[in-house]
Amino acid sequence: MFLRLMGDIEAASPQNRPIAQVRAQTDLDAWTFGGPEIALHSVSDLRIPSRAEEIPARYYLGTPTSSGILIYFHGGAWVSGGLDSCDSICRFIARHADIRVLSVDYRLAPEHAYPAALDDALAAYRFALSLPGSEACFVAIGGDSAGGNIAASLCQRLTTSNLPMPHFQLLFYPVMDVLNKSESYRLFSSGYVLSEAQMDWAKALYAPQGNYADPALSPLLATSLQGLPPAYVATAEFDVLRDEGERYATRLKACAPATQRRRAPGLIHGFANMMGVSRSAREEMHLAVAALTTARANGRTLEDTSA
Repeated sequence: MFLRLMGDIEAASPQNRPIAQVRAQTDLDAWTFGGPEIALHSVSDLRIPSRAEEIPARYYLGTPTSSGILIYFHGGAWVSGGLDSCDSICRFIARHADIRVLSVDYRLAPEHAYPAALDDALAAYRFALSLPGSEACFVAIGGDSAGGNIAASLCQRLTTSNLPMPHFQLLFYPVMDVLNKSESYRLFSSGYVLSEAQMDWAKALYAPQGNYADPALSPLLATSLQGLPPAYVATAEFDVLRDEGERYATRLKACAPATQRRRAPGLIHGFANMMGVSRSAREEMHLAVAALTTARANGRTLEDTSA
C-alpha cells in the first residue's frame, strides 16, 4: 500500500502540473507520512528581517533548557515546501536532540529564482546568531534535499563573509551537483519518488540562467572545501541524488575528519518526511540526531557508517 502511494506521488509529475498544486501536494504528503505531532515546550512563528522582504520562520524549543541551535532549510525542489512540510522533522530533532531549531521559509522559485533562497538563508543565519544565548553556543545548519543544497551553499558563501562558520552541517539526501549526473541517476531515474525528469524541471526553475557550475549552486564543484564545518550526510540507497551526496561527504571528510557519511539502506528520497509510516526512516533520523548531539557535546570524530 505504501509503495503504491509513493508510486502515485511520482506519477503525478510536478512538471506537468500548476505550481500551486505541487505546493499543496508537498504539504499534504508531509502531513500524511510525517507521523503524529510531537509536543514541545514551545513552537512559535516569527518573521526574520531581510533586505528583500520579511522571511517567515518557526522557532522550536524542545525544553526550557534546550542548548545550541540548528538553522533548518526545508526540501521541495526549491519550488515547494515550507514551515509545515518540514514541521515533523524539526519537532523530531528539537525533541530528541534537545536543541533549538529555527526553520526558515525561504523564497521559492520560479517566482524567486536563484539566489533569492540563498540570500534568505544568509539573512536567517545572521538572525539566528543574534538570538539571545547564540553568541557562544553550538550552531548547526541543515536541511533536506534542496534545503540541504541551500545549507551547504550557505557554507560556501560564509567563507567570504565576516560571519562565523557554523560548527556542523546536518544534511539529508542533499542536492550537491546540478551540473552533472552520477551513476545513481541512471540507476534510479524513475520509480523511486524523485525522478530525473523532476530534477531537470526543478533545476530549470531554480536557476534559469543555467550557471550550474557555480559552487553556490553545486557545492560539490567547489575548488576547495577547506575550512568548512564537518557534516553528517545521510543519503538514501534508492535515490538519484545518492552519489553526489556521498561524494561531497568523502571530499569534506578529507578536510573535516569529523564528517560522517551514512547511506540509509532500503530507503528512498524523502525518508525524513516518512517517519509516520517507516520504522527504518525513524531509525535513520535517530542516527542523525545522535550525530548532532555528539558534535555538540565534544566534537569527536565520527566513524563512517556507509552501507
